[in-house]
Amino acid sequence: MFVQVAYKTILAVLNDDVSTGDRNRESCGWVMDLVVDLLQSILDLLNDHWVNINIISQFYSNVFYFLDHSLLSSLMEMIKEQHFVASLSGPVIRAHLNMLEGWACGIGLKEEVLENLARLSAAVDLLATEETELVQVSISTIDK
Repeated sequence: MFVQVAYKTILAVLNDDVSTGDRNRESCGWVMDLVVDLLQSILDLLNDHWVNINIISQFYSNVFYFLDHSLLSSLMEMIKEQHFVASLSGPVIRAHLNMLEGWACGIGLKEEVLENLARLSAAVDLLATEETELVQVSISTIDK
Protein backbone atom coordinates (compact mmCIF):
# COMPACT_ATOMS: atom_id res chain seq x y z
CA MET A 1 0.00 0.00 0.00
CA PHE A 2 2.83 2.40 0.84
CA VAL A 3 4.39 1.97 -2.59
CA GLN A 4 1.10 2.82 -4.27
CA VAL A 5 0.74 5.96 -2.15
CA ALA A 6 4.31 7.04 -2.85
CA TYR A 7 3.93 6.31 -6.56
CA LYS A 8 0.68 8.25 -6.87
CA THR A 9 2.10 11.15 -4.88
CA ILE A 10 5.27 11.41 -6.94
CA LEU A 11 3.32 11.00 -10.17
CA ALA A 12 0.97 13.78 -9.08
CA VAL A 13 3.95 16.05 -8.46
CA LEU A 14 5.30 15.27 -11.92
CA ASN A 15 1.92 15.87 -13.53
CA ASP A 16 1.37 19.15 -11.67
CA ASP A 17 4.75 20.53 -12.67
CA VAL A 18 4.37 19.28 -16.21
CA SER A 19 0.91 20.61 -16.86
CA THR A 20 1.67 24.07 -15.51
CA GLY A 21 5.20 24.33 -16.84
CA ASP A 22 6.15 25.48 -13.36
CA ARG A 23 9.91 25.49 -12.87
CA ASN A 24 9.65 26.61 -9.25
CA ARG A 25 10.65 23.59 -7.18
CA GLU A 26 9.13 25.11 -4.05
CA SER A 27 5.62 24.82 -5.47
CA CYS A 28 5.60 21.02 -5.15
CA GLY A 29 8.64 20.42 -2.96
CA TRP A 30 6.44 19.91 0.08
CA VAL A 31 4.85 16.86 -1.54
CA MET A 32 8.27 15.28 -2.05
CA ASP A 33 9.02 16.14 1.57
CA LEU A 34 5.92 14.12 2.51
CA VAL A 35 7.13 11.16 0.46
CA VAL A 36 10.56 11.29 2.10
CA ASP A 37 8.96 11.66 5.54
CA LEU A 38 6.81 8.62 4.81
CA LEU A 39 9.85 6.61 3.76
CA GLN A 40 11.64 7.72 6.93
CA SER A 41 8.65 6.83 9.11
CA ILE A 42 8.59 3.34 7.67
CA LEU A 43 12.32 3.00 8.28
CA ASP A 44 11.88 4.17 11.88
CA LEU A 45 9.08 1.64 12.37
CA LEU A 46 11.19 -1.18 10.96
CA ASN A 47 14.13 -0.19 13.16
CA ASP A 48 11.92 0.10 16.25
CA HIS A 49 10.85 -3.50 15.71
CA TRP A 50 14.41 -4.72 15.24
CA VAL A 51 13.91 -5.79 11.64
CA ASN A 52 17.13 -7.16 10.17
CA ILE A 53 19.06 -4.66 8.04
CA ASN A 54 19.11 -7.10 5.12
CA ILE A 55 15.31 -7.24 5.11
CA ILE A 56 15.12 -3.44 5.30
CA SER A 57 17.55 -3.20 2.39
CA GLN A 58 15.49 -5.66 0.36
CA PHE A 59 12.28 -3.80 1.18
CA TYR A 60 13.65 -0.48 -0.07
CA SER A 61 15.21 -2.17 -3.10
CA ASN A 62 11.72 -3.39 -3.99
CA VAL A 63 10.20 0.05 -3.40
CA PHE A 64 12.79 1.75 -5.62
CA TYR A 65 12.44 -0.96 -8.26
CA PHE A 66 8.67 -0.51 -8.36
CA LEU A 67 8.98 3.28 -8.52
CA ASP A 68 11.56 3.04 -11.31
CA HIS A 69 9.43 0.85 -13.52
CA SER A 70 6.09 2.48 -12.78
CA LEU A 71 7.26 6.07 -13.06
CA LEU A 72 9.32 5.39 -16.17
CA SER A 73 6.28 3.82 -17.82
CA SER A 74 4.14 6.78 -16.81
CA LEU A 75 6.78 9.22 -18.01
CA MET A 76 6.98 7.50 -21.39
CA GLU A 77 3.20 7.53 -21.67
CA MET A 78 3.10 11.27 -20.88
CA ILE A 79 5.75 11.88 -23.55
CA LYS A 80 3.83 9.76 -26.04
CA GLU A 81 0.63 11.68 -25.34
CA GLN A 82 2.60 14.96 -25.32
CA HIS A 83 1.29 15.99 -21.91
CA PHE A 84 4.44 17.79 -21.01
CA VAL A 85 7.27 19.89 -22.32
CA ALA A 86 10.53 18.05 -21.64
CA SER A 87 12.67 21.19 -21.50
CA LEU A 88 10.57 22.59 -18.65
CA SER A 89 9.91 19.33 -16.84
CA GLY A 90 13.31 17.65 -16.90
CA PRO A 91 15.05 19.85 -14.30
CA VAL A 92 12.03 19.76 -11.98
CA ILE A 93 11.77 15.98 -12.15
CA ARG A 94 15.55 15.73 -11.63
CA ALA A 95 15.26 17.89 -8.49
CA HIS A 96 12.52 15.65 -7.09
CA LEU A 97 14.48 12.51 -7.89
CA ASN A 98 17.55 14.06 -6.23
CA MET A 99 15.53 14.52 -3.03
CA LEU A 100 14.63 10.84 -3.01
CA GLU A 101 18.17 9.72 -3.88
CA GLY A 102 19.66 12.07 -1.28
CA TRP A 103 17.48 10.62 1.45
CA ALA A 104 18.35 7.04 0.49
CA CYS A 105 22.07 7.74 0.32
CA GLY A 106 21.92 9.52 3.67
CA ILE A 107 20.59 6.42 5.43
CA GLY A 108 22.99 3.98 3.80
CA LEU A 109 20.86 2.78 0.89
CA LYS A 110 22.99 4.32 -1.84
CA GLU A 111 23.55 1.06 -3.71
CA GLU A 112 19.87 0.14 -3.58
CA VAL A 113 18.60 3.49 -4.83
CA LEU A 114 21.20 3.92 -7.57
CA GLU A 115 20.77 0.38 -8.85
CA ASN A 116 16.98 0.33 -8.76
CA LEU A 117 16.29 3.85 -10.03
CA ALA A 118 18.90 3.69 -12.80
CA ARG A 119 16.51 3.62 -15.77
CA LEU A 120 14.35 6.44 -14.48
CA SER A 121 17.40 8.47 -13.55
CA ALA A 122 18.91 8.09 -17.03
CA ALA A 123 15.64 9.13 -18.69
CA VAL A 124 15.30 12.14 -16.39
CA ASP A 125 18.92 13.16 -17.05
CA LEU A 126 18.18 13.09 -20.76
CA LEU A 127 15.05 15.20 -20.27
CA ALA A 128 17.02 17.68 -18.16
CA THR A 129 19.71 18.10 -20.84
CA GLU A 130 19.46 21.30 -22.84
CA GLU A 131 18.67 20.82 -26.52
CA THR A 132 21.81 22.72 -27.53
CA GLU A 133 23.96 20.22 -25.63
CA LEU A 134 22.24 17.33 -27.38
CA VAL A 135 22.83 18.95 -30.77
CA GLN A 136 26.51 19.59 -29.96
CA VAL A 137 26.98 15.96 -28.98
CA SER A 138 25.36 14.81 -32.22
CA ILE A 139 27.53 17.10 -34.35
CA SER A 140 30.74 16.12 -32.57
CA THR A 141 29.85 12.45 -33.07
CA ILE A 142 29.34 13.01 -36.80
CA ASP A 143 32.70 14.84 -37.10
CA LYS A 144 34.55 11.77 -35.81
